[in-house]
Amino acid sequence: MKVKFLHIALIICLSSVVYFNSLKAPFQFDDLFTIAQNPSIRSLDLISDSFALLSADFFARPVLYLTLKINYYFGGIDTPGYHLFNVSLHIGISILIYVFVSAIVKQTYTKEYKHLPLFSSLIFAVHPINTEAVTYIISRSILLSTFFGLLMMLFFIKGMEAINKRQEARGKRQEARGKKQETRDKRQDSFLLLTSYFLLLASCLCLILSLGSREDAAIFPILLIIYYYFFLKPQDIAIISKKNIGIFAIVLLVVLAYPLTRYIIKGGMGISENMKDFTPLTYFMTEINVIVYYYIRTILFPFNFNIDPDIRAFSGVDTSTVFTIFFIFFLFFVFRKYRILFFSLLWFFITLTPTSSIIPLLDAAAEHRVYLPMVGGAIFIAGCLSKLRVQSFELRVKSQKLSVTLICLVILFFSIGVIKRNYVWKSAVSIWEDAARKSPFKARVYNALGLAYQREKGDSEKALEHYNMAIAIQPLYADARINKGVTLIKQEKLEYALSEFNMALILKPNSPEIHNNMGIIYSKKGDLNRAVEEFQLALKINPNYEEARKNLQTVLNRQ
Repeated sequence: MKVKFLHIALIICLSSVVYFNSLKAPFQFDDLFTIAQNPSIRSLDLISDSFALLSADFFARPVLYLTLKINYYFGGIDTPGYHLFNVSLHIGISILIYVFVSAIVKQTYTKEYKHLPLFSSLIFAVHPINTEAVTYIISRSILLSTFFGLLMMLFFIKGMEAINKRQEARGKRQEARGKKQETRDKRQDSFLLLTSYFLLLASCLCLILSLGSREDAAIFPILLIIYYYFFLKPQDIAIISKKNIGIFAIVLLVVLAYPLTRYIIKGGMGISENMKDFTPLTYFMTEINVIVYYYIRTILFPFNFNIDPDIRAFSGVDTSTVFTIFFIFFLFFVFRKYRILFFSLLWFFITLTPTSSIIPLLDAAAEHRVYLPMVGGAIFIAGCLSKLRVQSFELRVKSQKLSVTLICLVILFFSIGVIKRNYVWKSAVSIWEDAARKSPFKARVYNALGLAYQREKGDSEKALEHYNMAIAIQPLYADARINKGVTLIKQEKLEYALSEFNMALILKPNSPEIHNNMGIIYSKKGDLNRAVEEFQLALKINPNYEEARKNLQTVLNRQ
C-alpha cells in the first residue's frame, strides 16, 4: 500500500492546529527541576553526550537529555522551542503509524481496511489522552522511545523483505540464462544484500536510541515478533524460520539482556519502586482496575483528564474487579477472529505491562503512560469503525457517507478535546486547580497548587492555604511542610518556619534543602554559627548544592 502524501499532509496540518495553543505553556511539575533548574543540560558536547550511549550512562536516558541540551542551546529556558520539539515528534510518530498500519493492511489484503492507515493515524494524532505526553515537556522520553521504536520495527520489516526478495530471486536462477543475465542477477543480489544489511543495522541503531530514551522500549522486539506471528505471509514463513532464525534470536535476546544488564549496573530496573502503599500483588490488582476504569474509559469517553489522579490501592476482590477481568477476557474472545483488531488489543495490553504489572511505581496511573498503548488503541477504534461501515453496507444501508461523516465527527470531537485540554495546561495554577477539583483528597495536588500560586502569582496567602490543606490530608507530608516553611520565611515568620522545618527534618532527615533553609533562618536571626553549621550539613549531604555554598560564603563574610 503506497503512502499517500495528501494523507500525510492532512496528518501534519491537523496535528499542528490542535497543538498550536500548547506552544506557550510553561514548565510544569517535574519540568522545573529536570529542565528549568537543571544545570547539567546547559552544556552541549555532542561527542561526549553521544558516548553516553556506550557507557553506563546509557541507562540514564541520554537521548532524552541530549535533546533537552539541544533545546537549551538554541532557546535557553523559553518553553516554545521545547513544545515545538515535542509536537514535531508527535507528528512524526503519527506519520510512522500511518506507514506501519499501511504495511499491516498490505499483508492482510482486506478492502474493508482500505482507509485504516489514515483513520488510525488521525485518531492517534488528535486523541486528548495523548495531550499529557505531548504538552508535558519531560514526557518527551515516551515520545522519543515511541518514535525510534516504530522506526526500528519498520526498518526491520523492510530489511526482512529485502532478504526474502533475495532468497526468492536466487530460487528463480535455476533456469538457463546468458552471461548478461548472470551479471544483472549478481548486481541485483548484491543490491538486495546491501539493502538488507543497511536496513537491519538502521533497525539496531533505532532500538539503541529508543532504549536510550526510555527503559520500557525493550518491549518493541516483543511487538515485532507478535507482528510477524499475525501478519507474516505463508510463503515467507519457511524462509524466515529456516534461514534467518538467528536474527529473531538476537531480537529476543535484547528483550532479556537489557533489563538484566540494567539491574546489574544500576541496581534496579530503572523505575521508581513504591513499596510503601503497594505490594507487587496489590499493585497488579490495582492496575487491572486502572486499565479499565481509567485508561480505557478515558480513551472511549475522553473526559475528566487529570494530571494527578487519585487512585486507591486494591484492598480486596469485589464486583468491579471481577467485572474488569471478565471485560478484558471478553474483548479478546469477541475479536479473536479479526487479526488486525486482535493484534491491536494485544499491542495495547502488552505495552502497558512495563508500568501496569507487578513492579509498583510511584503513581498508580498517569496519562502519558498510555501514549504507546494508544497506537493499538487508535488502530482498534479505527478498525471497529471500518468494520461497522462494511457491515452496514452489506445490510444495504447507504452508510458509506454516514460512516465517513461519523469518523470525521469523532476526529473533530477529539480535536476539540485536545485544544480544550491544552488550554488547561496554559499555567501551573490552572492545571493544578483542575487536578484539585478532580482529586480533592490528594495531598500532593494541594502542595503543587500552593507552589503554583507562590511561583506564578506571588500569592503567599493562597500558597499557605493550600499547603495547610495538604498537611491536613497528610500530616507527615515533608514536602508540603518544606514549602510552607519557605513561604513563612518570605513573610518573616521565622519561628513558625523553623517549627515546620524541624518537623520536616524528622520526616526527611537527609534533605539538604531543609538544612539550607534552616541556615537561612538562623542567618536572619543573627545566629551565624548555627547558620554555618546548617549550610555545612547541607553541603555534606549534597556537595554540589550551589545555593547552600553561596549562602555559606555570605555568612562567613559576615563573621
